[in-house]
Amino acid sequence: MSHEDPGDVTYNQIGGLAEQIRELREVIELPLLNPELFHRVGISPPKGCLLYGPPGTGKTLLARAVASQLDCNFLKVVSSAIVDKYIGESARLIREMFNYARDHQPCIIFMDEIDAIGGEDSLRVHQLIVKSREL
Repeated sequence: MSHEDPGDVTYNQIGGLAEQIRELREVIELPLLNPELFHRVGISPPKGCLLYGPPGTGKTLLARAVASQLDCNFLKVVSSAIVDKYIGESARLIREMFNYARDHQPCIIFMDEIDAIGGEDSLRVHQLIVKSREL
């Protein structure tokens, strides 16, 4: 987990992702910049969003652009570093991450390599469940 400077990334510097930028602005920027819109309509704003796709498709750059545009703190977490073999250690690290973000609001938490938390083991468990149902 590391606090990073998102840099001076703007949406104009990101090519080919106009639709994704529009959706991110709607989900993240709108609730932070205009919370009264959500209160007026009586709905709760989203608490976060999931960016997914193969490596090199701009997920980190998009997250940095959002943090830069909103002048937010940017906390980058490599999920494989959270997974620990000692009981309770992973939970402690996650608590620390959210406490840090809460103390340094507004904060964008970017969790990279999220598949490391479930990864292949969860796929194997799913396959075992499917196999047992077939028997």
